[in-house]
Amino acid sequence: MMLENESHGHIELIIGPMFAGKTTELMRRVRRELFAKRSCYVIKHSRDARYSRESVSSHDKLLLGATAAVAELREVGDAWRPYDVVAVDEGQFFPDIVEFCNTAADVGKTVIVSALDGDYRRQPFDGICRLIPLAESVKKLTAVCMECHCRSASFTYRTVSSEKRELIGGADMYIAACRTCFVNKSKKRAELEAKGSVQTPEKCSDAPAAEKQKGEQREAEEDPITPPTPTAAAEPPLSATAARKRLVDVDENVPTDAERCKSKARLECH
Repeated sequence: MMLENESHGHIELIIGPMFAGKTTELMRRVRRELFAKRSCYVIKHSRDARYSRESVSSHDKLLLGATAAVAELREVGDAWRPYDVVAVDEGQFFPDIVEFCNTAADVGKTVIVSALDGDYRRQPFDGICRLIPLAESVKKLTAVCMECHCRSASFTYRTVSSEKRELIGGADMYIAACRTCFVNKSKKRAELEAKGSVQTPEKCSDAPAAEKQKGEQREAEEDPITPPTPTAAAEPPLSATAARKRLVDVDENVPTDAERCKSKARLECH
């Protein structure tokens, strides 16, 4: 195991939009270090549980076991110090990313960070921008545009209505977009919002309930409920004695066997 200050540390930064393979590249570099018998300390953000709570995961479900899952890098304390390599996934979520990475590199660690360089509005993440001049290596990856499917995508476009900057999600909330498609989709959304055709973020949270209520109203109009036809209540089974008594009670004018015999005898006499 490499001791601190035996060699110079350095920072490797992997940036780009969503679906560009940033986490996959981080995994590749970590595994390469492991093949060289170098120990690796892998950190993920505790809020990122899209695919796994215990592991770093790419969008195509490749997994790499995480050593720690925290909200701020200072929470790991000095646990990373005995390791040769420190890897941080989704670096844009950590407010102390610059200080942590610089400290680790200064004491001889190889620091590998994967992160978004910009948000869904193409605004930079401050920590990642500040980390660029401190890194020995910066690699920007691109995806394939998920709108036109033919150009390289450098931007992340959000497909749901929300103004939260940090909204963790996958292909259900975001697409990778080229410049042309990003601009066109942004203009179209702005026009629809101006016309009131797209729900604003404030209305978005009530959308499921409203849609459910509208659906129930439509079903009621299309298939009105017919009042049920009254039916007789089921009666408990009767005993044999009670059954015979009921037969007699139904029609008291029905003659008995003795009365039938007397009537037959009178007819024969006449």
